[in-house]
Amino acid sequence: MKRVNKIAIIGGGISGLAAGIWGQKQGFQTVIFDKNSAPGGFCAGWKAGVQQVGFCFRGLIGTKENTVLNYLWRETGALGNTLIIQPESFLSVSENDKSITLWQDLERFEREAKKLSPEDAPTISMFCNAIRTIAEYEIPAQRPDELLGPLERLKVGNKEAEKLLQKASEVSMKQFVNEFRSPILRRLFSSVQPQNGTLALFLFQYAMFVSGNCGLPVGGAAAMARRMAEQYQRLGGVLRLNATVEQILTANGAARGIALHSGERYFSHWTIAACDPDVTTHHLIPSDTELDKNFQQRYEDRLHNPIFTGFYCAFRTNQDPGLMLHMQDFEVEPFSIGKTLINRLCLIQSSYDSQLGQNGNAQFVCLIPQAEENYNYWEELSQNEVLYEAETNKIMKKVLEQLRKKFPELDLKPVCCAAPDFFSRRFGAYHGTWSPFITLPGIKYQPMPFTVPGVRRLLLSGQWMHVEGGLHAALIEGRFSIQRICHKERLPFSE
Repeated sequence: MKRVNKIAIIGGGISGLAAGIWGQKQGFQTVIFDKNSAPGGFCAGWKAGVQQVGFCFRGLIGTKENTVLNYLWRETGALGNTLIIQPESFLSVSENDKSITLWQDLERFEREAKKLSPEDAPTISMFCNAIRTIAEYEIPAQRPDELLGPLERLKVGNKEAEKLLQKASEVSMKQFVNEFRSPILRRLFSSVQPQNGTLALFLFQYAMFVSGNCGLPVGGAAAMARRMAEQYQRLGGVLRLNATVEQILTANGAARGIALHSGERYFSHWTIAACDPDVTTHHLIPSDTELDKNFQQRYEDRLHNPIFTGFYCAFRTNQDPGLMLHMQDFEVEPFSIGKTLINRLCLIQSSYDSQLGQNGNAQFVCLIPQAEENYNYWEELSQNEVLYEAETNKIMKKVLEQLRKKFPELDLKPVCCAAPDFFSRRFGAYHGTWSPFITLPGIKYQPMPFTVPGVRRLLLSGQWMHVEGGLHAALIEGRFSIQRICHKERLPFSE
């Protein structure tokens, strides 16, 4: 019997590259198809004139040595010998001449917060103790849950941390914020996550940061994706860039390969869709294909499955920011973006990494939160190119004006801006979002399915398969996809 060996992978982001790397390691013949000119998906960023721009890392989970995720990142070549920078602060917030910072040094945050607001000391202590417990947590990443035996499940994870996270998943950020009496502490915890989302995600992210497991690889996300692509090609994988997939070919209820926009066809034994699942299920497979009911419900019930997007502004400066903190949230004069009134901005800076700047310039990014309704606003406005450009330029000018008032010493210069619909067009992101649906407290969400009932030999992969999302989730799911294929084909998966 001829060995099953050809895998077509749609999407050259982190999940697609990870699937390709582990596919090659298992002896499969893989080809990655990506519509963009550089690998990495969102990580690749884009060109604004001669300037390369993209999202500034808040942190990459898995940078701490001797953890499972760190081992997996290194196996894909993502980190190489790259220096990992650990910022001293997660977020700093100011309001009414007061400020508070979430430090990597948890004791320092606890001490400063209690000094600032003694009446909140019991709540601060409970929060910090929870962070200490969750900081020891390791995300299960060795094998998919359905391939674990009963005894293996007992060994996975940190039970005390899991109980805390489960309890926190029943509490909204808004409820948590209301536990505090101090206005500045309320402001701090109002700025870290969408207020309708659960406390659990924030606890997890900050705990990873405190533990030293959420650092910043020098060179940023684009360099990390390039290293993964190089590792993939060293293993014999084929990376097809500027190759837009138009259709997943099916026959007798199974995926048989892909068809490109150019008309070229590539036939395979398995297909992994490592792109946005909305693109796969609503554009690439036949419209009459049976879909998982839970999957359909997540997209149809917008009330209980909200998303988070944003308006992006990039700036540069050749001035030395000095000891400026990594990410700062502050008050500004109110202005509108679409249907949203903005009265605060959050500035992320990358002067710590000379590789991210060009010609001696440091890069600064403002990512302004937007609700899903604003995506519809921008999509409609984009039908009139003149009005669309005028509105984006007006917002960019307003943001720059506010930043220059706050940080006159930086002499910031505009680079580019992007509305939510840009991310949909450029990266195929559902309604311009770069993370999965926001999980709401008290709702028992089922995991996103990794199969399509109406199409055998097709696997969905990517961060959307994980509740918390993130680059680490994309990495894990890429590996899981190959493990699932090996299991189906009764082939061993070599660690």
